[in-house]
Amino acid sequence: MKKNLFKLFTLLFAISLFVVSCDEVSLDDPEIDLETTSDLAFASGAVGDVFGAVHNGTGGGKSATSCNPAVVYNLETGIMTITYPEGCIGDDGVARQGVIHATFSGGWLPGATVTITFENYYHNGKKLTGTITGTYVSGGDQPVFTIVATGMVLDFSTMKPDGNTVTWDSEKTITWLEGVDTPLDKSDDAWQTTGVTEGVARNGKSFRNEATDLVKVPTCKWFISGTLEITIGEEGDSKTYLMEFSEPCGTVTFTTSLGIPI
Repeated sequence: MKKNLFKLFTLLFAISLFVVSCDEVSLDDPEIDLETTSDLAFASGAVGDVFGAVHNGTGGGKSATSCNPAVVYNLETGIMTITYPEGCIGDDGVARQGVIHATFSGGWLPGATVTITFENYYHNGKKLTGTITGTYVSGGDQPVFTIVATGMVLDFSTMKPDGNTVTWDSEKTITWLEGVDTPLDKSDDAWQTTGVTEGVARNGKSFRNEATDLVKVPTCKWFISGTLEITIGEEGDSKTYLMEFSEPCGTVTFTTSLGIPI
């Protein structure tokens, strides 16, 4: 069971990094609503960080914290509990405090899941709540996975009284396009994602981030195909930013809702 748990989460962790990269693409341009897009990046980064914590807990990676959180795995229930003490600051500079619960089911077969919840958990002083579920949907030559985050809240009021919150839900489908037959060699991998993140930033503005057929390979820090569309504001009073990726690596076409190239 422990081996299967590790195999499942190693893949889901790799996927989580890919998902975060989709949401953290940013360009320094005055037309962009930096406050709202920053909240989108904060939210995505928190989700990716949690996947990293559970990945380390399964034995799949070096602990990100020098204070070594307590990890307990119950073979009967399939529940892993990771407890970070107060004042725990990682080697990566991130402060973590509280408890992460990860429930595994299904072993290493299509339908296997890991569901993550929180108990008084804080990421860099901001309280994080909600539920994240990773699912191994199908196998074969091109395995398919989903990562669904529901009822997510990143509460900044724990840092200052008027800090407000970022709230969001997301659902993304990820396909392992290439490199399945050589799991230990990441250089030939290719991943494709399609999905949507929707939420409300601290300033009260709504945001929607839609990824369509984004393809990522290890040799390029950007994507080599697909689109990323970010819409800020309500219908009738919104701005949309569209990024279209293509080869060679680093080729990005960026336009505003007015169709003006940046």
